[in-house]
Amino acid sequence: MRLVPPPHVFDVSEVVLLRKRVGYAATSLKAVGFLSALYVLAYLGHFVGVGIGLIFALLTPGCSALIANRLRSGNTRAVKLAAAWWLLFAGSLLLYAFPKSLRAGITGGRLVGAAILLVPLYFLARGLVAVSAYRSSQRNKKVGNDLTAFPWEEGLRIKRRPKSLTKRSMTAYFLLIISPLPLLFGLGGMLSGEVPIFEEEAERIGYGAGFLIFGLALLAWGARIYRRARRAAMAPGRALVKRDDRSIVLYLRSFQDDSGIMVSARATNGRILAERFVKISFEELVTDHLWGYGPVVGIGDPRLQHKPAPLGAARDYAGDSSWQGDVMGMMREAAIIVAILGGTQGLAWEIDTIANLGLAPKLVLLFPPVELQELKARWQFLLSHTRSGLLDLEIDFARTFAILFPNGNAAVIAGPRRNN
Repeated sequence: MRLVPPPHVFDVSEVVLLRKRVGYAATSLKAVGFLSALYVLAYLGHFVGVGIGLIFALLTPGCSALIANRLRSGNTRAVKLAAAWWLLFAGSLLLYAFPKSLRAGITGGRLVGAAILLVPLYFLARGLVAVSAYRSSQRNKKVGNDLTAFPWEEGLRIKRRPKSLTKRSMTAYFLLIISPLPLLFGLGGMLSGEVPIFEEEAERIGYGAGFLIFGLALLAWGARIYRRARRAAMAPGRALVKRDDRSIVLYLRSFQDDSGIMVSARATNGRILAERFVKISFEELVTDHLWGYGPVVGIGDPRLQHKPAPLGAARDYAGDSSWQGDVMGMMREAAIIVAILGGTQGLAWEIDTIANLGLAPKLVLLFPPVELQELKARWQFLLSHTRSGLLDLEIDFARTFAILFPNGNAAVIAGPRRNN
């Protein structure tokens, strides 16, 4: 069998770097918004009263979050507002906060405070510079692919996955109610105790760090309970399709990957902020985005049929004698077929079936963030167990994100690191 190189490689390195820096900038702008709220409360509270100062202080983080979300989508006005906010906040630090701290003397606590103030400003500035550099480079380009021409994360108004899929699970309601309790009990215990008095600055910083770590642990515990509630509310794929008139997105993978690939990801598309402190499955990360194009469904592991379904694709279950027929029907019905590169006989059969049915233009083959040797082993298994020739390609495993098959010909999406 002769391996041939793919006809085209789409290098998205520039887009990956831009999205990463804009993402950090958006998060930093939200942090600057919270810090700005403290200044707003202090100044307005002194001049016009605490009540009015508190109202404006509460509105400030909301405004920064709104601008940050628009910044992710490349909104020009949001970029200008973020730059203006950066200038105002940086100016207030240079004119007031830092001179006052220097007159009082440099201590460990003040250095930590300065870092807390400066780090968000640094990442916000870096993101704004990245946007400016990207736009300058695009003005000098006459050709490019769709992704580099419009690289923003949320440029389309898409229908997102609902947070809860069924309202009939009493288990889901119970877990949802108790999910805040770990954090509430922990905070209650902290507030009811006496705050110790430290003579050394290092002891005070250590106590504050321990307090923060304990609070984050409680937040993660509550997030796990909340995620268990969401799992209890998952509806079967057939029930979901009846409530959504869009064509399905078929999600294919090896069953061993249902919980075997865990990643860190920011909260998005139906996940709350607290869920950022726990790892999620690679499937959930992928399907977060796929739900914008249609209800994401897949065949579930029959061994887990009576357990709560994982968060991700909605599951339908089939027996050993009928699953292939069910999958073929779903392949024909699907608008998009997304498969995770794996090393099992079932996935090899699905790849061959897609090719034999002439459905390769629907297929997106994703390379998961596993070790490089594991990735090569999965590819070699599929290459040796498929007969359609669809995967007879030369692949740079270190840089490949995905393979698509427009018009039946392979196109590789490549970038600097696969876990991007």
